[in-house]
Amino acid sequence: MKFIFREAVKEGDKILSPTVSWNYGNFIQTVTDFIIIGVSLFFVIKIINQLRRKNDEEPTPETKPAPTAQESLLMEIRDIKKRDSKRFIGKQYCELFYETLLVLHFCNVFPKTNGHHLL
Repeated sequence: MKFIFREAVKEGDKILSPTVSWNYGNFIQTVTDFIIIGVSLFFVIKIINQLRRKNDEEPTPETKPAPTAQESLLMEIRDIKKRDSKRFIGKQYCELFYETLLVLHFCNVFPKTNGHHLL
């Protein structure tokens, strides 16, 4: 397929000026080949990257060493303190208040009424 701009000028067997034409069929074929090769390479690279990513994402199983006796004891203490701090926070304040009252009582801060202490 081609578009001819100017025909060749011949004089007998001798060509004086060649044919001037645009071979658009050849151009279309080249562009089509380029697109097919480009798309093919794109998908090949995409598949290679997916396979590489799957291999990279597989974690190697790392086993943590078992905690030592001291570490396990410290973890138990930590867990107990967390549990107790949530459960007995009101009780701790009551005990602190009561201890403060006892200290004040033994220091004779409270006045005596009818020979008896308030506590």
